[in-house]
Amino acid sequence: MAATKIIALFNHKGGVSKTTTTFHIGSMLSRMGKKVLLVDADSQCNLTGLMAGFQKPEEYGDVVDIEYDNNVIDKFYKEYDDIYSCIISDIIGEEILTEEKVQSSRIFIYEKSNSNQNLHLLAGNVQFAEVEPRLTTSLLFSSNRFAQNATTMRIPGVFRKLFGMLGGYYNYDYILVDMSPSIGMLNQCLIMNSDYFIIPLAPDFYSWQALKSIGSVLPQAYNDFQPFRIENTLNGYKLPNQPQFMGYVIQKFRLQAGKSKSDEDKNSIIPSKAFQEWIDKIELRIKEELIPTLMGANMYVSGSDIVDVCVPEFNSLIAKSQSSGKPVFELSDNETYDKKDKMEDRSKKEIKRGQFEDLFKTISNKIVRITSNLSK
Repeated sequence: MAATKIIALFNHKGGVSKTTTTFHIGSMLSRMGKKVLLVDADSQCNLTGLMAGFQKPEEYGDVVDIEYDNNVIDKFYKEYDDIYSCIISDIIGEEILTEEKVQSSRIFIYEKSNSNQNLHLLAGNVQFAEVEPRLTTSLLFSSNRFAQNATTMRIPGVFRKLFGMLGGYYNYDYILVDMSPSIGMLNQCLIMNSDYFIIPLAPDFYSWQALKSIGSVLPQAYNDFQPFRIENTLNGYKLPNQPQFMGYVIQKFRLQAGKSKSDEDKNSIIPSKAFQEWIDKIELRIKEELIPTLMGANMYVSGSDIVDVCVPEFNSLIAKSQSSGKPVFELSDNETYDKKDKMEDRSKKEIKRGQFEDLFKTISNKIVRITSNLSK
């Protein structure tokens, strides 16, 4: 079997649908017959809550609901392992990560809408943010040969070892890493442990601005983590070569008001003028600034048809997806429609559900093509 491909979804700007994108790409890849592990590397744990069915705070009716949900969450973490519990013993130097430990790990299997059980979850943990200070110390020690020791040299590569062992044992085709909105050391490390990365974006000034700092920080991060590639002789902890930028997904924009009633136009996706202007600015910055910068650092999948997909705001369908814990394209008719919907409303929602499915098929097919054409 080909090696598991590790893909990070990263943008330090919040509100760009990273978790939604991760969940829907993973769901679509699993529908295509790929075996996928989603990793919740965000201490907010939104991906875990979505897949495991935890309520959001605004959904609580009273104290009884809160106590009930706390019991559900507590039971979940007693039954399944999470990213923090898998690595913390290795990071603090108590016990190194072994095949036996990984093979006994309890991975959550998502079963709400995916009958083939190809979609799994390594849950998040609020304590995961505590790893960042240890990473910073490890990087400081790496520049001083006299301060280096086995524990500090293991820390940055522990994710690569964990993902590699999980991929080998469970035969995952893909591991998708959902990350927090931060450009700190922990996220830099997760990207450097990945084979590829995708940048989720929104069509606004702050996403446009974020691209500049991403282009500045990631090549520098590659250099900062270089000792853990060259000097790390510890088995399984050596970092891979440069992660490759494989594309972007722009989401959360409104469409032009319908100017035509033809079926063809009803199915088309045309952003409103204001959003189109920001989409154009973002794509121009990616083409003229980000890609040349990443190419100079050997961090771009040159020669490939990159992921470059725009996904409009799907309003109530996203809300229904989140409340049901299912991807939009697997919502049943009963889950999609409201009782008050007229036939026209139902038709619009059906079209949107189909559009959403087509867009994530396009994204997933491009991911498969890129990772099939390039070997790491």
